Amino acid sequence: MDDLVKEFLDEAGEHVEGMNKNLLTLEGSIGKSVDKDIINTFFRSAHSLKGVSGMLGFMVVSKLT
Repeated sequence: MDDLVKEFLDEAGEHVEGMNKNLLTLEGSIGKSVDKDIINTFFRSAHSLKGVSGMLGFMVVSKLT
C-alpha cells in the first residue's frame, strides 16, 4: 500500500473517531448548554478530512464530508 494512502487512512481513522466522540458528547448534552468548542472541533476534523481526501482524489469521501 502506498505510504501516502496508509497515512491518509490512519489520519482519517483518527478524525472519524474524534468526530464520533464529539457527536456522542453533544448527544449527551441535549437540553444543556452546548460547548461550542466541541462543535468547532467536529467541523475542523470534517474540514481536514474533506481537504485531504479531495487532494488525494478520494472524491466520494470528499463529497460525503
